[in-house]
Amino acid sequence: MFKFNRPIVNPVARQRSKGFNKNKLINLKVLNYILLSIIILLGIFYLSGMNDISIKGYKIEKLNKQKNDYASTNEGLELKIISLSSYGNIISRVNGLKMVAVKEIEYLSAATMVAKK
Repeated sequence: MFKFNRPIVNPVARQRSKGFNKNKLINLKVLNYILLSIIILLGIFYLSGMNDISIKGYKIEKLNKQKNDYASTNEGLELKIISLSSYGNIISRVNGLKMVAVKEIEYLSAATMVAKK
């Protein structure tokens, strides 16, 4: 019988093995590392952006609550101003001062100059 020194290999497989070398393997590894680092960086940017948005949301909520508190305080103060400036309240406070009402008003007229230039 015949003895073969080399194993029998499919010609297509032989062609593939000739075209595949270490440079392509290194290029694929480098490409995989670059893609992995890009994915990790994008993930970090996404998380930091979401954190920033949530912090701003809490600040907006706090400021809206503060605005509503100031609005209710302002409304109470406006009601107090209206009640204190009412005619009935002013009359009652004037009567409590025990002042005398004026009957006639006399105006003074200056016939001569009071000040010199």
